[in-house]
Amino acid sequence: MSTPLQPPIPKFLTLAQAADIWLARKVEQFKKPKTLECYRSYLRPLLAFFGDLRLRQIDVGSLVAYQTKRSKEAGPSSVNHEMNVLSQVLRLALCWGPLSDSYRPLDEPEWQKPNVFTPREQELIFSSTKDDPELELAEIAFTIMRNAGVSPSELRRARLRDVNLDSTPPTYHVASDATDFDVVPRLIPLNAEAQTAFRRAIERANKLGARYREQFLFPFRLGHGHYDPTRPASKSWLRHQTRVLRERTGIKHLHPHTWRHQLCTEMLEQGVPTENVIGVLGRVSENMLDAYKHSNLRAKQEALGMARANIIAFPGQRSAQ
Repeated sequence: MSTPLQPPIPKFLTLAQAADIWLARKVEQFKKPKTLECYRSYLRPLLAFFGDLRLRQIDVGSLVAYQTKRSKEAGPSSVNHEMNVLSQVLRLALCWGPLSDSYRPLDEPEWQKPNVFTPREQELIFSSTKDDPELELAEIAFTIMRNAGVSPSELRRARLRDVNLDSTPPTYHVASDATDFDVVPRLIPLNAEAQTAFRRAIERANKLGARYREQFLFPFRLGHGHYDPTRPASKSWLRHQTRVLRERTGIKHLHPHTWRHQLCTEMLEQGVPTENVIGVLGRVSENMLDAYKHSNLRAKQEALGMARANIIAFPGQRSAQ
């Protein structure tokens, strides 16, 4: 059933007023909670910059000014996502048409293989978290990400019901409400390290008040020593601990998401079939797959070359003249 056309909104509304209408319409389209959360995060810097500016007052100059200011705080991909949301809101008031020909998204850098950790760097990171209660959360979360391939955003939305340490094998279920809107939910078998980390996470969650299956494994922090287990950890749940570890270790590319890249890289380098890699990670970029497809082809080519160089003539086989 198609969605009925909705009338345009008045151009004299402020961006804040129009954004409320836009979000309400997105809710009506049954968008997933995480998608709506992303939309709200894109709107926050837009509303902070444009303030109470009316839709009809937003011009090309203000778009460029926003891009210039915002690019000092965020990467080009984030800025382009925010501008895309702004364009959707302006379309509701039929204000985007005159701007669309002049608007240019920011250039995004060409894709490069993500930085991953050397064995020495991994040892340094986990030795820095060991026996430090202030870094317990990072140690638990990083261990799970390292061994299960889940993203930080997926893990922070995990509920107690999603972890089954009594099954054979023990599993972690990435539920539909814990994933991005273009990621398929999946069931991940847990190795020994991941099992231990999840057990510690459950014990920690219990201490923080999460005891029911529907409550979150990593509860929302209200303040010092106070948590709400009915809400997932905030998007910045690992920011402070990551910054501390980056300073301690001197590893500049230390980010929570790097652990996902780490596991993906290792599986692809070892020749794990693409479908199995996607089955664990849920989503792998085409650039990543192409990069390792070519490297695996080169490895096969080199292996074949070595095999040909070592061919032994069978009895009766004519020697090359």
